[in-house]
Amino acid sequence: MTVYPEADWLPWLFDVIPKGFWEQKVNQKAFLDWLEKKLGYKSKEDWYQVTSKDFLANHGGGLLMHYFNGSPSALVMAVYSDYEWHPWLFTKTPESFSGEEMKRMLKYLENSLKLRTLDDWYRVTSAQLAERKVFYQIQKEGGLETVLPKYYPEHKWDMSILKDKGKRTS
Repeated sequence: MTVYPEADWLPWLFDVIPKGFWEQKVNQKAFLDWLEKKLGYKSKEDWYQVTSKDFLANHGGGLLMHYFNGSPSALVMAVYSDYEWHPWLFTKTPESFSGEEMKRMLKYLENSLKLRTLDDWYRVTSAQLAERKVFYQIQKEGGLETVLPKYYPEHKWDMSILKDKGKRTS
């Protein structure tokens, strides 16, 4: 690289990269920009489908494993932090969400499902949640019967309806 500085080098393609290379955000971004083109991604939304295999197969395993604990979503969200990400849409979602992330997910659902009032939640089906890639996360939190009263405590929920909804799949 020193001998031929005019070349557009991609350090991650070498067997050994310079010490501390991945610590620099500019290098992380350069790699993701390159990987985006290599994977044929046309928009930021395409990153939701990225997997750890994509990083491992394209010389980004060290970055992924050593700096982002093997989490593609954490890496993408950190490098492209100016984009408003929805972590629940990634192929592999984070193990747990903060209260703020859960509130964002519920707002996303309200917009996506066109829920105008809190009572509109009673018509939401498991299939609709699965289509929007949030079913697992809501179930992990105890289902709608737990999530809705927790995040909307001011509303008087009919628990018999919410419990019944947790048993149905459509």
